[in-house]
Amino acid sequence: MGNGTSSAAVGDDSRSKAYMDLIRMQDEQLEALRDQVTHLTTRGATSSCQATKNPLADDLAAAHNLIADLKLAQDRNETRIRGLTTANDLVERELQRKDAALKKLLHAEAATTTLEMAPPLTDLSKGLHRSEEQELRVDQLENDVRRLTRQLQQKEDALDAARATIDMLSAHQAIAVGHKEEQEHATSSIEALEKELREAHDSHTMTVSTLVARHEQATTQWQADATTKLNQVDNSHDVEPPQEVLMLVGSLEIQCRSFRDVLEQVLGPEGVSKALQLSQDRGAVPFWSSSC
Repeated sequence: MGNGTSSAAVGDDSRSKAYMDLIRMQDEQLEALRDQVTHLTTRGATSSCQATKNPLADDLAAAHNLIADLKLAQDRNETRIRGLTTANDLVERELQRKDAALKKLLHAEAATTTLEMAPPLTDLSKGLHRSEEQELRVDQLENDVRRLTRQLQQKEDALDAARATIDMLSAHQAIAVGHKEEQEHATSSIEALEKELREAHDSHTMTVSTLVARHEQATTQWQADATTKLNQVDNSHDVEPPQEVLMLVGSLEIQCRSFRDVLEQVLGPEGVSKALQLSQDRGAVPFWSSSC
C-alpha cells in the first residue's frame, strides 16, 4: 500500500510539473506578444505623426488597433486551447492507467478466491488481510477515477468556452476587416476629390489672371488710341472735340460691360469681384467696375 501511495504522489508531481511548464510557456508567449504589440503601436504612432492629416486617420487607426487586439486575443485563446488539450490528454492517459490497474486488481482478486475452497487458517488470515488491502486500493482507485473524470469534464467545459470565444473574436475580426476596406475606399475617394478641387482651383486662378490681363491690354490699347485721337483733334482744331471724346468713352463703356458679362458667365459674381481686386492690385484703371 505504501508503494501505491508513493507512485500516486510521483504521478501527481509529474502532472504538476507538466502543468507548471505549460503555464510558464504560455506566460512567455504572452510576454512576446505584448512586446510585439508595443512595438507595432509605437511604430504606428510615429508613422501617423509624420503622415499628412486626413479626416479618416483616426478611424483607420482605431480599426488597426481593433484588429491587433482581436489577433492578440485570438492567439491567447489558441495558446490556452493547446494547453487545455495537452492537459486533457494527460488526464485521459492517467484515467486509462487507473482503469487498467483497477481491472487488473479485480481480476487478481477473483482468481485468488477460486484457488482453494478450504484454505488453512494462516492462509485465510492472510487472504482476509490481502482482501482488505485490495478493497482499500479499489476505493482509492475509484476515487481517483471520479476525480479524474471531474477534471476531464472541467477541461472540456473550458475548451468549449475557449472555442466559443474564438468564434466571437473571428466574427468581430471579420466586421473590423470590412470596416477597414470601407475606410480605405472612402480615403481614396476623398483623395480623388481633393485632387479635382486643386485642379479646379488652379484652372480658376489661371482663367481670372488671363481675363484680367486681356482686359488690361485692351484698356492700355484704348488709352493709347484715345491719346492719339485727342492729339489729332487738338492738332486739327476740330469743331466738335467733346463729341469725339464722348464716343470714345461710350466705346470703352461697351467694352467694359461686355467684359463683365463674359467674366460673370464664366466665373460668377465672385469671379467678377476677384478680377476687380486683382486688377486694382496690379495698378489698372479701376473705374470700369462702376461703369460695367
